[in-house]
Amino acid sequence: MADTSKPDPAITDSKTLNSYHKGHRERMRAKVSADSTSILSDAEVLEMFLYGINSRGDTKPVVKALLAKFKNISNIITADKAELRSVKGVGSAAIIHFHLIREIEQRMKRDLIKDKPILANWQAVQDFCISQLAFEKVEHLLVLLLDAQNRLIESKIMTSGTINQTAIYPREIAKLGLNFHAKNIILAHNHPTFDDRPSQADILLTRKVKQALLSVDIELHDHLIIAGNKCQSFKSIGLL
Repeated sequence: MADTSKPDPAITDSKTLNSYHKGHRERMRAKVSADSTSILSDAEVLEMFLYGINSRGDTKPVVKALLAKFKNISNIITADKAELRSVKGVGSAAIIHFHLIREIEQRMKRDLIKDKPILANWQAVQDFCISQLAFEKVEHLLVLLLDAQNRLIESKIMTSGTINQTAIYPREIAKLGLNFHAKNIILAHNHPTFDDRPSQADILLTRKVKQALLSVDIELHDHLIIAGNKCQSFKSIGLL
């Protein structure tokens, strides 16, 4: 049986190639319509995603190059602009769309805890922090601000860099809490090394923040370390 997934290399006429690419896209859409998107391979998912950006051209070479460089979809979606731009065929439109996927995922996680008593759904809190921080290549400090009913008021990235090298002033976290009338705060920061053990700098920072918050009648509920898809709680290991 002839392989219809690739055009005949002898075909060079642009009109014929466009017709082939159109036929391939129709076959892909029919494949999804007949079942579901879950049957698609990673490459096929990316191909179909790029159809909206490249309305006529063949998206397979770009997808092949992306997967060769980044290995999987997660790494593509979380890559920075410079990394994505280094792949031939990836332009500004594709970069924006890839980053929008991550933004949508983060907002979906936030919607699960926004304006709700989030301590009753601790797994959702951890999932949200993981979605925000897991793929960052440098350390970021995330602050979750809660009201008296432990509903999420707002979440803010305070700083980025290495915890023991970046100036993180506990009083600035306390000031942020006061500005949002928070009664409880949860801290989270990531370890790009994927080691979820707290460093001495992490422990010292947590103690200083706790004292600064107590001075303005705000409680530090917990401090989470995000290491890839792992989440370590200071409270659960007796450090808070």
